[in-house]
Amino acid sequence: MRLPFVALFLSVVVSLAACGSAKAQSPATDSLTAALRALARADSPLPGFAVAVVDSGGTRYAAGFGLADRARGTLFTPATVQQIGSVSKTLIGVALLKAQELGLLTLNAEINSLLPFRVVNPHGPYRPMRVLDLATHTSGVLDRAKPYLATYQWFPRGTAFTFDSAIASPGHYAPAALAAWLRAYLVPGGRYYRAANFAPAAPGAAYCYSNVGAALAAYLIEVRSGLSYAEFTRRHILTPVGMTSAGWTLAQVRAFPHATGYRPTGKPYPPYFGLTYPDGGLHASTLDMAAYLRHVIRGAQNGRDALLTPVSFRELLRPRFQPDSLPTGVPVREPNAGIFWAMRPDGDIGHVGSDPGVFVACFFNPRTGVGRVFMTNVDFDDNPAAAKQFAAVWRTLGQFSAQLGPGY
Repeated sequence: MRLPFVALFLSVVVSLAACGSAKAQSPATDSLTAALRALARADSPLPGFAVAVVDSGGTRYAAGFGLADRARGTLFTPATVQQIGSVSKTLIGVALLKAQELGLLTLNAEINSLLPFRVVNPHGPYRPMRVLDLATHTSGVLDRAKPYLATYQWFPRGTAFTFDSAIASPGHYAPAALAAWLRAYLVPGGRYYRAANFAPAAPGAAYCYSNVGAALAAYLIEVRSGLSYAEFTRRHILTPVGMTSAGWTLAQVRAFPHATGYRPTGKPYPPYFGLTYPDGGLHASTLDMAAYLRHVIRGAQNGRDALLTPVSFRELLRPRFQPDSLPTGVPVREPNAGIFWAMRPDGDIGHVGSDPGVFVACFFNPRTGVGRVFMTNVDFDDNPAAAKQFAAVWRTLGQFSAQLGPGY
C-alpha cells in the first residue's frame, strides 16, 4: 500500500544511525559495515534500519543498525519484521504468473470475464480492461484519496498494544473485506463509487499508479483459485522461497521481533491494517526479502528456479511499454515496467514501499545479478532528512554490490 501523496524513491545524500548486527565477515563486508557506521550520527532521523546485498547464490551481506523500538531499546536487525509497503505489489506480479501457470487466468484476459461483478470505466466507451492493464498501472482505475485512506484500519488509540489485543481488534483484516470494499468502490451504486474513481482514458493509454488496481488484480486470484490471496501467496511464494517470518496479518508474525513504525516527529504510529492488504500489507524481515530477491534473480538469470517457470520469469520481467507508444504519464524515474516490477533507467528492477512508519526499497540489476534491500521504520513523507540518509546508504550498498558482479 502506498499513500497517494507519497513521492516515489527520493534521491539525495547524507548519513545514518549505527549500532547493530552484520552477517558474513570479510574485508569487503567489514569495509561496508565501517562505511555505514561512519555515516552515523546521534540525531539520525532513521530510528533503525536493516540492509542486505544478495545474488543468485545467497545473501552476501546483511546488517542492522539503530532501534526497532525506541521505548524498549530493541535493536533493529536483519530479522526484524515490519510491513514492506508497496514492495508487496511485486508478489502480486509473481502470483499472477503462478495463476497463469495453473491455468486460472491469463494476462490478456478481460477482467470482467473473471470477476463476479462488472468493472466499467464510466468515461468510455473504451475497450475492456485486461489483467495486464492492472499489472502495469494503465487500467484507468484511480486511488480517490478519501475512500482509499479509509482502508487503513488503525488499532484503537489509548489502549495498551499487544499482538493478541491487536489481533482481536475490530479493525483486524477479515477475508471478505477486500471483495466488499472493491465492489463498493468500483461498481455503480456502491458506497464509494464515483466517476472520479476512474481516469478519462482508455485502458493502456495512460499510466496512473493505482493501489486499488493492484488490489483488484490480487482479488482476481482469489476469485479464480478459491483461496484467499494471503493463502495463495503462502502456498506458492512465501513457503517455497523460505520467507519464514513473513505473513499478511499480525497473527502470522507475532512470534517474530517486530519494528514499531515512527512519524518523522519521532512519535510512534499505532498498529494498522489495510482492507486492500495485497497492495502493501506484507509483514517481512530483511532476510525474508533477501531470500525472495535471490529467487527472482536466479529466475531472471537462467529461469531455473522453483518459484516460476522460465517462461513465466520472462513474462514477469519483460518491459511492457514500447518506446514509440508509451502511455501518457509514465514516470521519468521508472520509464518502463514488468508485471508489477518497476524498471529504472540504470537497469535496476524492483519496487519501493512507503506507508505510515515504513520505507522499503528492493531492487536488483539483471546485468550484474546483484540485488539490494533496505528497510527502515519511519516514513519519508515530509521527511527529507530521512530520504537523504537513505540515499547515502543505498549508494554505499551499490558500491559494495559492484564488487560482487558480474562474475563474482
